[in-house]
Amino acid sequence: MKFIQKSRQEPNCVKSWKRANKSLTVNKDYASMNCHGQLRKILLEEQGSICAYTMQRIEIDICHIEHFIPQAQCQWSYQVHGLAYSDDTSYHNMLACYPGSEQSCEYGAIFKGSTQTQVSPLHQGCEKLFKFDANGRVEGATGAASSTINILNLNHRALIELRKSEISGRGVSKRSRRKKSQKQAEVLATEVLNKDKNGAYSPFCLAVHQVASSYAKKLSYRTQGRLRSPLERS
Repeated sequence: MKFIQKSRQEPNCVKSWKRANKSLTVNKDYASMNCHGQLRKILLEEQGSICAYTMQRIEIDICHIEHFIPQAQCQWSYQVHGLAYSDDTSYHNMLACYPGSEQSCEYGAIFKGSTQTQVSPLHQGCEKLFKFDANGRVEGATGAASSTINILNLNHRALIELRKSEISGRGVSKRSRRKKSQKQAEVLATEVLNKDKNGAYSPFCLAVHQVASSYAKKLSYRTQGRLRSPLERS
């Protein structure tokens, strides 16, 4: 899960919709908003074109707008507490996720349904809670992270294979045909966390970063002639 830095200000399209509907007493929720397309584009740019939960590549027609606080919960609060607007209209509660609208998927946002995860990609430090290996699997460093992995089904076989393929293609696993040197792996581990010239992150960038870092360290130990003991490897 990659940390998403939200803009402090809501987009102009959201502000304009709220101003135009300020006098209404009903229909002030996400379903009534007329700027879904603009929001998807803005979220894609903000997230570097990767899914907020799975980190796989997404595009404007291969994503949907997800609410971290589920819409059902937002609607309940809106109706019971008489809020000015439902929380599902808050830009700071919106994420772009795989797949596209009305498509099915056995993992990620669609799989979790209306269940809220315990770890949010909007919280700084979330990246440290997930540990990826070269085989494409992910484990949680805390109970909350492990629960989040289960809720999102992040170890679904298809997602594991996608991560494993990306890692192998980067030259930092036993399966890689062209393996990177220690220096190359260190550079990859740093650069993969940055957006490219088009403003996009690489798919599964955090997984590649972690595995590349581990790969470089192993090569360093071998070069220095001091392989770690079994206790250190564990």
